Amino acid sequence: MSNDVNEHLQNEIHGKKLPNEAERRLYLDTYRERVILALTKKQVMEKGIRQEVLNAMHDRKAKEVLVDGHLSLEALRPYRKAAETRRVPYRRVTLDDPEGTYGLVVTSDTAINREDVFAEDEPEADTGDPDAGEKKPWWKKLLGG
Repeated sequence: MSNDVNEHLQNEIHGKKLPNEAERRLYLDTYRERVILALTKKQVMEKGIRQEVLNAMHDRKAKEVLVDGHLSLEALRPYRKAAETRRVPYRRVTLDDPEGTYGLVVTSDTAINREDVFAEDEPEADTGDPDAGEKKPWWKKLLGG
């Protein structure tokens, strides 16, 4: 009996505990089973918009685009415009944990349980020149070395 009273008091003081609360924080306030595509903050901050996001927004099950509210508006602008163009609702989610992993999540309103919901990092292009990433001193450029 006293355990029920304590539980009731805790629920009244702190609010009712939600199932999988850690999972919801990780995926910007939604469940993993509803995720169509998830991008890391680093991927969102890259210049331009990723094709995977456009494809996910075209999915007939796409119901909302969630973005991390801690990211800059400049980085989020192309994603917001793409969501508006495709008439997919767009929502900024600011959670207590600014260190979360994901910066953008395209979600469904029902469980779809996709296996691969993470966007792949694009490999850096290999130019074939072993010195391409190395900056040459000005005097080597002048002397042609």
